[in-house]
Amino acid sequence: MSPDVVGSSPQERRASSGPARLAARAFAEFARSAPWQVWTALVATWTALTVATVVARVQFAPDSRYYVAMTYHFLGYSQEDSRAMLEPLTSANDILNPPVSQLFGWGLVQPRIAYPLLSTPFVAIGGTRGMVIVPILSMAILTFASFGYLVRRFGVVAALVPVGLMTLSSYLMFYGTAMLTESLTAVFILGVMATLPIWRERSRASVIWCGVLIVAASFTRQSWMLPVGAIVAAWLGATVSERSWRNRWTAFMVAGTVAGIGTQVFQSIVWPSFSILEQLRRTTGATTWSGAIIALKDTAAHILYIDTYQMLHQDRALLTLLLAAAVAAVALWRRPEAHLYAGMIAAGFATNVVNGTPTQFRYEMPGVSFVLLVLAAGTAAGLAKVRVWESRQAKVVDSPTLASRAGQPGSHAEREFPPPH
Repeated sequence: MSPDVVGSSPQERRASSGPARLAARAFAEFARSAPWQVWTALVATWTALTVATVVARVQFAPDSRYYVAMTYHFLGYSQEDSRAMLEPLTSANDILNPPVSQLFGWGLVQPRIAYPLLSTPFVAIGGTRGMVIVPILSMAILTFASFGYLVRRFGVVAALVPVGLMTLSSYLMFYGTAMLTESLTAVFILGVMATLPIWRERSRASVIWCGVLIVAASFTRQSWMLPVGAIVAAWLGATVSERSWRNRWTAFMVAGTVAGIGTQVFQSIVWPSFSILEQLRRTTGATTWSGAIIALKDTAAHILYIDTYQMLHQDRALLTLLLAAAVAAVALWRRPEAHLYAGMIAAGFATNVVNGTPTQFRYEMPGVSFVLLVLAAGTAAGLAKVRVWESRQAKVVDSPTLASRAGQPGSHAEREFPPPH
Protein backbone atom coordinates (compact mmCIF):
# COMPACT_ATOMS: atom_id res chain seq x y z
CA MET A 1 0.00 0.00 0.00
CA SER A 2 1.39 3.39 -0.97
CA PRO A 3 2.40 5.89 1.73
CA ASP A 4 -0.22 8.37 0.47
CA VAL A 5 -3.03 5.93 1.14
CA VAL A 6 -1.62 4.83 4.50
CA GLY A 7 -1.09 8.40 5.66
CA SER A 8 -4.45 9.77 4.52
CA SER A 9 -7.03 10.50 7.16
CA PRO A 10 -10.62 9.16 7.04
CA GLN A 11 -11.82 12.69 6.26
CA GLU A 12 -9.43 12.92 3.30
CA ARG A 13 -10.53 9.53 1.99
CA ARG A 14 -14.19 10.57 2.22
CA ALA A 15 -13.38 13.82 0.42
CA SER A 16 -11.64 11.92 -2.37
CA SER A 17 -14.86 10.01 -3.01
CA GLY A 18 -17.17 12.98 -2.50
CA PRO A 19 -19.91 14.15 -4.85
CA ALA A 20 -17.59 16.25 -7.02
CA ARG A 21 -15.18 13.38 -7.57
CA LEU A 22 -17.98 10.91 -8.21
CA ALA A 23 -19.51 13.31 -10.71
CA ALA A 24 -16.15 13.70 -12.44
CA ARG A 25 -15.74 9.93 -12.67
CA ALA A 26 -19.26 9.55 -14.02
CA PHE A 27 -18.63 12.24 -16.64
CA ALA A 28 -15.33 10.62 -17.66
CA GLU A 29 -17.02 7.24 -18.03
CA PHE A 30 -19.81 8.87 -20.00
CA ALA A 31 -17.30 10.58 -22.32
CA ARG A 32 -15.45 7.29 -22.89
CA SER A 33 -18.64 5.57 -24.04
CA ALA A 34 -17.87 6.66 -27.63
CA PRO A 35 -14.73 7.76 -29.53
CA TRP A 36 -13.91 11.43 -29.20
CA GLN A 37 -14.31 11.87 -32.96
CA VAL A 38 -17.95 10.78 -32.69
CA TRP A 39 -18.61 13.10 -29.76
CA THR A 40 -16.96 15.97 -31.63
CA ALA A 41 -19.06 15.40 -34.74
CA LEU A 42 -22.29 15.12 -32.73
CA VAL A 43 -21.59 18.21 -30.62
CA ALA A 44 -20.54 20.25 -33.66
CA THR A 45 -23.63 19.22 -35.64
CA TRP A 46 -25.98 19.90 -32.75
CA THR A 47 -24.39 23.28 -32.04
CA ALA A 48 -24.54 24.37 -35.68
CA LEU A 49 -28.18 23.35 -36.05
CA THR A 50 -29.13 24.96 -32.75
CA VAL A 51 -27.55 28.25 -33.75
CA ALA A 52 -29.23 28.04 -37.15
CA THR A 53 -32.60 27.37 -35.53
CA VAL A 54 -32.29 30.25 -33.08
CA VAL A 55 -31.15 32.66 -35.80
CA ALA A 56 -33.62 31.59 -38.50
CA ARG A 57 -36.77 31.18 -36.42
CA VAL A 58 -38.51 33.36 -33.86
CA GLN A 59 -38.25 31.60 -30.51
CA PHE A 60 -41.35 33.34 -29.15
CA ALA A 61 -44.39 31.15 -29.87
CA PRO A 62 -48.02 31.80 -28.88
CA ASP A 63 -47.70 29.54 -25.83
CA SER A 64 -44.60 31.46 -24.78
CA ARG A 65 -46.80 34.36 -23.64
CA TYR A 66 -47.94 32.45 -20.58
CA TYR A 67 -44.46 31.27 -19.58
CA VAL A 68 -42.85 34.69 -19.99
CA ALA A 69 -45.59 36.40 -17.99
CA MET A 70 -45.38 33.76 -15.26
CA THR A 71 -41.61 34.18 -15.05
CA TYR A 72 -41.86 37.94 -14.58
CA HIS A 73 -44.57 37.42 -11.98
CA PHE A 74 -42.26 35.03 -10.10
CA LEU A 75 -39.62 37.77 -10.18
CA GLY A 76 -41.97 40.07 -8.25
CA TYR A 77 -43.74 41.98 -11.01
CA SER A 78 -47.48 42.48 -10.76
CA GLN A 79 -49.71 40.64 -13.18
CA GLU A 80 -50.40 43.87 -15.07
CA ASP A 81 -46.69 44.72 -15.35
CA SER A 82 -45.89 41.16 -16.38
CA ARG A 83 -48.43 41.45 -19.17
CA ALA A 84 -46.90 44.77 -20.23
CA MET A 85 -43.53 43.03 -20.60
CA LEU A 86 -45.09 40.91 -23.35
CA GLU A 87 -46.27 43.82 -25.48
CA PRO A 88 -43.08 44.33 -27.54
CA LEU A 89 -42.90 40.62 -28.40
CA THR A 90 -46.57 40.10 -29.13
CA SER A 91 -46.71 43.23 -31.30
CA ALA A 92 -43.56 42.33 -33.23
CA ASN A 93 -44.79 38.81 -33.96
CA ASP A 94 -48.45 39.68 -34.57
CA ILE A 95 -49.62 37.59 -31.62
CA LEU A 96 -52.53 38.58 -29.42
CA ASN A 97 -51.58 39.68 -25.93
CA PRO A 98 -54.40 38.18 -23.83
CA PRO A 99 -55.99 39.96 -20.89
CA VAL A 100 -54.64 39.37 -17.39
CA SER A 101 -57.58 37.15 -16.49
CA GLN A 102 -56.68 34.70 -19.26
CA LEU A 103 -52.93 35.13 -19.01
CA PHE A 104 -52.88 34.10 -15.35
CA GLY A 105 -56.20 32.29 -15.07
CA TRP A 106 -56.11 29.56 -17.74
CA GLY A 107 -56.05 26.23 -15.94
CA LEU A 108 -54.23 24.45 -18.76
CA VAL A 109 -50.99 26.41 -18.31
CA GLN A 110 -51.25 27.47 -14.67
CA PRO A 111 -49.70 24.21 -13.38
CA ARG A 112 -46.68 24.55 -15.68
CA ILE A 113 -44.50 26.26 -13.11
CA ALA A 114 -41.19 24.38 -13.50
CA TYR A 115 -39.99 26.12 -16.66
CA PRO A 116 -40.79 29.68 -15.48
CA LEU A 117 -39.22 29.02 -12.07
CA LEU A 118 -36.00 27.71 -13.60
CA SER A 119 -35.92 30.65 -16.02
CA THR A 120 -36.12 33.38 -13.36
CA PRO A 121 -32.36 33.88 -12.89
CA PHE A 122 -31.72 34.07 -16.63
CA VAL A 123 -34.57 36.53 -17.21
CA ALA A 124 -33.42 38.62 -14.24
CA ILE A 125 -30.00 38.93 -15.89
CA GLY A 126 -30.81 39.06 -19.60
CA GLY A 127 -34.45 40.01 -19.89
CA THR A 128 -36.97 38.05 -21.92
CA ARG A 129 -34.26 36.56 -24.15
CA GLY A 130 -33.15 34.64 -21.10
CA MET A 131 -36.20 32.42 -21.55
CA VAL A 132 -34.35 30.46 -24.25
CA ILE A 133 -31.56 29.30 -21.89
CA VAL A 134 -33.48 26.54 -20.11
CA PRO A 135 -34.89 25.05 -23.35
CA ILE A 136 -31.51 25.08 -25.08
CA LEU A 137 -29.75 23.51 -22.09
CA SER A 138 -32.54 20.95 -21.82
CA MET A 139 -32.23 20.08 -25.51
CA ALA A 140 -28.49 19.64 -25.08
CA ILE A 141 -29.03 17.32 -22.11
CA LEU A 142 -31.69 15.38 -24.01
CA THR A 143 -29.45 14.90 -27.05
CA PHE A 144 -26.17 13.99 -25.38
CA ALA A 145 -27.59 12.06 -22.43
CA SER A 146 -29.77 10.02 -24.81
CA PHE A 147 -26.73 9.24 -26.95
CA GLY A 148 -24.63 8.27 -23.93
CA TYR A 149 -27.43 6.10 -22.55
CA LEU A 150 -28.05 4.32 -25.84
CA VAL A 151 -24.44 3.88 -26.88
CA ARG A 152 -23.59 1.95 -23.71
CA ARG A 153 -26.35 -0.52 -24.47
CA PHE A 154 -26.45 -0.76 -28.26
CA GLY A 155 -23.15 0.60 -29.57
CA VAL A 156 -22.08 3.77 -31.35
CA VAL A 157 -23.76 3.25 -34.72
CA ALA A 158 -27.08 2.08 -33.28
CA ALA A 159 -27.19 5.09 -30.93
CA LEU A 160 -26.06 7.59 -33.55
CA VAL A 161 -28.83 6.74 -36.03
CA PRO A 162 -31.84 7.85 -33.91
CA VAL A 163 -30.05 10.70 -32.12
CA GLY A 164 -28.71 11.97 -35.45
CA LEU A 165 -32.19 11.95 -36.99
CA MET A 166 -33.57 13.82 -33.97
CA THR A 167 -30.83 16.43 -34.30
CA LEU A 168 -31.54 16.85 -38.01
CA SER A 169 -35.27 17.35 -37.43
CA SER A 170 -36.20 21.01 -37.87
CA TYR A 171 -39.47 20.57 -35.96
CA LEU A 172 -37.88 18.89 -32.95
CA MET A 173 -35.03 21.38 -32.82
CA PHE A 174 -37.52 24.25 -32.83
CA TYR A 175 -39.76 22.67 -30.18
CA GLY A 176 -36.67 22.00 -28.11
CA THR A 177 -35.03 25.44 -28.30
CA ALA A 178 -38.01 27.83 -28.42
CA MET A 179 -39.56 29.41 -25.32
CA LEU A 180 -41.61 26.28 -24.72
CA THR A 181 -41.77 23.44 -22.20
CA GLU A 182 -41.19 20.47 -24.52
CA SER A 183 -37.44 19.91 -24.09
CA LEU A 184 -37.46 20.32 -20.30
CA THR A 185 -40.33 17.84 -20.04
CA ALA A 186 -38.43 15.48 -22.36
CA VAL A 187 -35.45 15.55 -19.99
CA PHE A 188 -37.67 14.52 -17.06
CA ILE A 189 -39.20 11.71 -19.12
CA LEU A 190 -35.72 10.58 -20.22
CA GLY A 191 -34.98 10.33 -16.51
CA VAL A 192 -38.11 8.21 -16.09
CA MET A 193 -36.89 5.89 -18.85
CA ALA A 194 -33.50 5.55 -17.16
CA THR A 195 -35.19 4.25 -13.99
CA LEU A 196 -37.17 1.51 -15.74
CA PRO A 197 -36.33 -2.22 -15.56
CA ILE A 198 -35.84 -2.59 -19.30
CA TRP A 199 -32.88 -4.96 -19.07
CA ARG A 200 -32.46 -5.70 -15.38
CA GLU A 201 -34.21 -5.49 -12.04
CA ARG A 202 -34.37 -2.11 -10.40
CA SER A 203 -34.30 -1.02 -6.79
CA ARG A 204 -36.98 0.58 -4.64
CA ALA A 205 -35.22 3.90 -5.15
CA SER A 206 -35.76 3.54 -8.91
CA VAL A 207 -39.50 3.16 -8.38
CA ILE A 208 -39.56 6.26 -6.17
CA TRP A 209 -37.55 8.30 -8.68
CA CYS A 210 -39.88 7.15 -11.45
CA GLY A 211 -42.85 8.63 -9.59
CA VAL A 212 -41.01 11.82 -8.64
CA LEU A 213 -39.91 12.50 -12.23
CA ILE A 214 -43.44 11.92 -13.53
CA VAL A 215 -44.69 14.52 -11.06
CA ALA A 216 -41.94 16.90 -12.23
CA ALA A 217 -43.01 16.35 -15.85
CA SER A 218 -46.61 17.05 -14.86
CA PHE A 219 -45.64 20.45 -13.45
CA THR A 220 -43.64 21.28 -16.59
CA ARG A 221 -46.20 20.21 -19.17
CA GLN A 222 -49.13 17.88 -18.51
CA SER A 223 -47.40 15.02 -20.34
CA TRP A 224 -47.62 12.42 -17.59
CA MET A 225 -49.71 10.29 -19.96
CA LEU A 226 -46.66 9.64 -22.15
CA PRO A 227 -44.43 7.83 -19.60
CA VAL A 228 -47.43 6.27 -17.84
CA GLY A 229 -48.79 4.97 -21.15
CA ALA A 230 -45.35 3.56 -21.97
CA ILE A 231 -45.01 1.84 -18.59
CA VAL A 232 -48.54 0.41 -18.68
CA ALA A 233 -47.86 -1.04 -22.15
CA ALA A 234 -44.60 -2.60 -20.95
CA TRP A 235 -46.39 -4.04 -17.93
CA LEU A 236 -49.10 -5.52 -20.16
CA GLY A 237 -46.46 -7.02 -22.43
CA ALA A 238 -44.69 -8.61 -19.48
CA THR A 239 -48.01 -9.82 -18.06
CA VAL A 240 -48.82 -11.64 -21.30
CA SER A 241 -45.33 -13.09 -21.84
CA GLU A 242 -44.79 -14.14 -18.22
CA ARG A 243 -48.45 -15.06 -17.56
CA SER A 244 -48.41 -13.10 -14.33
CA TRP A 245 -49.49 -9.56 -13.52
CA ARG A 246 -46.90 -9.44 -10.75
CA ASN A 247 -43.70 -8.86 -12.69
CA ARG A 248 -40.77 -6.44 -12.64
CA TRP A 249 -42.96 -3.72 -14.18
CA THR A 250 -45.78 -3.84 -11.65
CA ALA A 251 -44.27 -1.49 -9.08
CA PHE A 252 -43.39 1.06 -11.78
CA MET A 253 -46.87 0.81 -13.27
CA VAL A 254 -48.50 1.45 -9.91
CA ALA A 255 -46.11 4.26 -8.94
CA GLY A 256 -46.35 5.96 -12.33
CA THR A 257 -50.12 5.72 -12.54
CA VAL A 258 -50.64 7.01 -9.01
CA ALA A 259 -48.16 9.85 -9.55
CA GLY A 260 -49.66 10.88 -12.89
CA ILE A 261 -53.35 10.64 -12.04
CA GLY A 262 -52.79 11.98 -8.53
CA THR A 263 -51.02 15.04 -9.87
CA GLN A 264 -53.74 15.59 -12.46
CA VAL A 265 -56.46 15.44 -9.80
CA PHE A 266 -54.50 17.84 -7.58
CA GLN A 267 -54.06 20.30 -10.45
CA SER A 268 -57.74 20.13 -11.40
CA ILE A 269 -58.66 21.05 -7.83
CA VAL A 270 -56.16 23.88 -7.45
CA TRP A 271 -56.62 25.21 -11.02
CA PRO A 272 -60.16 24.18 -11.99
CA SER A 273 -60.66 26.45 -15.00
CA PHE A 274 -59.63 23.80 -17.54
CA SER A 275 -61.56 20.59 -18.26
CA ILE A 276 -60.26 17.99 -20.69
CA LEU A 277 -63.82 16.76 -21.21
CA GLU A 278 -64.99 20.22 -22.24
CA GLN A 279 -61.95 20.46 -24.51
CA LEU A 280 -63.06 17.20 -26.16
CA ARG A 281 -66.54 18.57 -26.82
CA ARG A 282 -65.18 21.82 -28.27
CA THR A 283 -62.74 19.91 -30.47
CA THR A 284 -65.38 17.72 -32.09
CA GLY A 285 -68.15 20.34 -32.09
CA ALA A 286 -70.55 17.71 -30.79
CA THR A 287 -73.40 18.49 -28.42
CA THR A 288 -73.35 15.08 -26.68
CA TRP A 289 -70.59 12.90 -25.25
CA SER A 290 -71.52 10.01 -27.53
CA GLY A 291 -71.34 12.30 -30.53
CA ALA A 292 -67.95 13.60 -29.42
CA ILE A 293 -66.54 10.07 -29.12
CA ILE A 294 -67.90 9.07 -32.54
CA ALA A 295 -66.39 12.19 -34.11
CA LEU A 296 -62.93 11.35 -32.76
CA LYS A 297 -62.18 8.96 -35.62
CA ASP A 298 -62.55 11.77 -38.16
CA THR A 299 -60.36 14.03 -36.03
CA ALA A 300 -57.71 11.30 -35.76
CA ALA A 301 -57.68 10.72 -39.52
CA HIS A 302 -57.40 14.47 -40.17
CA ILE A 303 -54.46 14.88 -37.77
CA LEU A 304 -52.66 11.85 -39.19
CA TYR A 305 -53.04 13.10 -42.75
CA ILE A 306 -52.00 16.71 -42.06
CA ASP A 307 -49.03 15.74 -39.88
CA THR A 308 -47.73 13.24 -42.43
CA TYR A 309 -48.14 15.76 -45.25
CA GLN A 310 -46.34 18.49 -43.33
CA MET A 311 -43.44 16.23 -42.34
CA LEU A 312 -43.11 14.90 -45.88
CA HIS A 313 -42.69 18.41 -47.24
CA GLN A 314 -40.92 20.18 -44.37
CA ASP A 315 -39.19 17.67 -42.09
CA ARG A 316 -38.23 14.38 -43.73
CA ALA A 317 -35.74 13.64 -40.95
CA LEU A 318 -38.57 13.48 -38.40
CA LEU A 319 -40.74 11.41 -40.74
CA THR A 320 -37.84 9.00 -41.27
CA LEU A 321 -37.27 8.78 -37.52
CA LEU A 322 -40.92 7.94 -36.85
CA LEU A 323 -41.30 5.45 -39.70
CA ALA A 324 -38.04 3.68 -38.85
CA ALA A 325 -39.05 3.50 -35.18
CA ALA A 326 -42.42 2.00 -36.16
CA VAL A 327 -40.70 -0.64 -38.28
CA ALA A 328 -38.30 -1.41 -35.43
CA ALA A 329 -41.21 -1.73 -32.99
CA VAL A 330 -42.94 -4.24 -35.27
CA ALA A 331 -39.73 -6.23 -35.72
CA LEU A 332 -39.08 -6.27 -31.96
CA TRP A 333 -42.72 -6.71 -30.91
CA ARG A 334 -41.82 -9.16 -28.13
CA ARG A 335 -39.34 -6.81 -26.44
CA PRO A 336 -40.06 -4.11 -23.83
CA GLU A 337 -38.51 -1.40 -26.00
CA ALA A 338 -41.33 -1.92 -28.51
CA HIS A 339 -43.97 -1.97 -25.78
CA LEU A 340 -42.70 1.28 -24.28
CA TYR A 341 -42.71 2.93 -27.69
CA ALA A 342 -46.22 1.74 -28.54
CA GLY A 343 -47.63 2.92 -25.20
CA MET A 344 -46.05 6.36 -25.50
CA ILE A 345 -47.20 6.84 -29.09
CA ALA A 346 -50.75 5.75 -28.24
CA ALA A 347 -50.95 8.11 -25.25
CA GLY A 348 -49.45 11.02 -27.18
CA PHE A 349 -51.71 10.56 -30.19
CA ALA A 350 -54.77 10.26 -27.95
CA THR A 351 -53.82 13.58 -26.31
CA ASN A 352 -53.37 15.14 -29.72
CA VAL A 353 -56.77 13.90 -30.89
CA VAL A 354 -58.50 15.31 -27.81
CA ASN A 355 -56.84 18.66 -28.52
CA GLY A 356 -57.98 18.36 -32.13
CA THR A 357 -55.10 20.23 -33.79
CA PRO A 358 -52.32 18.78 -35.98
CA THR A 359 -49.06 19.62 -34.23
CA GLN A 360 -46.41 17.66 -36.17
CA PHE A 361 -45.39 15.47 -33.22
CA ARG A 362 -45.25 18.33 -30.71
CA TYR A 363 -47.47 16.56 -28.17
CA GLU A 364 -45.38 13.39 -28.43
CA MET A 365 -42.02 15.20 -28.43
CA PRO A 366 -41.58 15.05 -24.61
CA GLY A 367 -41.60 11.24 -24.93
CA VAL A 368 -39.14 11.15 -27.83
CA SER A 369 -36.65 9.16 -25.74
CA PHE A 370 -38.86 6.08 -26.21
CA VAL A 371 -38.71 6.60 -29.98
CA LEU A 372 -34.91 6.82 -29.83
CA LEU A 373 -34.82 3.70 -27.65
CA VAL A 374 -36.77 1.42 -29.97
CA LEU A 375 -34.94 2.63 -33.09
CA ALA A 376 -31.56 2.09 -31.43
CA ALA A 377 -32.64 -1.41 -30.40
CA GLY A 378 -33.90 -2.14 -33.91
CA THR A 379 -30.72 -0.80 -35.51
CA ALA A 380 -28.56 -2.91 -33.19
CA ALA A 381 -30.64 -6.01 -33.97
CA GLY A 382 -30.35 -5.32 -37.69
CA LEU A 383 -26.58 -4.84 -37.49
CA ALA A 384 -26.29 -8.11 -35.53
CA LYS A 385 -28.16 -9.96 -38.28
CA VAL A 386 -25.90 -8.42 -40.91
CA ARG A 387 -22.82 -9.59 -39.00
CA VAL A 388 -24.24 -13.11 -38.73
CA TRP A 389 -24.97 -13.16 -42.46
CA GLU A 390 -21.46 -11.93 -43.29
CA SER A 391 -19.97 -14.57 -41.01
CA ARG A 392 -21.94 -17.31 -42.76
CA GLN A 393 -20.89 -16.01 -46.15
CA ALA A 394 -17.26 -16.01 -45.06
CA LYS A 395 -17.56 -19.62 -43.90
CA VAL A 396 -19.08 -20.63 -47.22
CA VAL A 397 -16.27 -18.99 -49.17
CA ASP A 398 -13.59 -20.54 -46.94
CA SER A 399 -15.12 -24.04 -46.79
CA PRO A 400 -12.89 -27.01 -47.88
CA THR A 401 -15.49 -28.26 -50.36
CA LEU A 402 -15.49 -24.94 -52.16
CA ALA A 403 -11.72 -24.79 -52.06
CA SER A 404 -11.41 -28.27 -53.64
CA ARG A 405 -13.64 -27.18 -56.49
CA ALA A 406 -11.54 -24.13 -57.20
CA GLY A 407 -10.30 -24.12 -60.74
CA GLN A 408 -13.10 -26.29 -62.16
CA PRO A 409 -14.63 -24.62 -65.20
CA GLY A 410 -17.78 -22.75 -64.37
CA SER A 411 -17.41 -23.32 -60.62
CA HIS A 412 -18.55 -20.72 -58.07
CA ALA A 413 -15.04 -20.53 -56.67
CA GLU A 414 -13.61 -19.80 -60.09
CA ARG A 415 -16.10 -17.01 -60.63
CA GLU A 416 -15.43 -15.51 -57.21
CA PHE A 417 -11.65 -15.95 -57.21
CA PRO A 418 -10.34 -16.32 -60.79
CA PRO A 419 -6.73 -17.54 -61.14
CA PRO A 420 -4.14 -14.86 -61.90
CA HIS A 421 -3.25 -14.36 -65.56
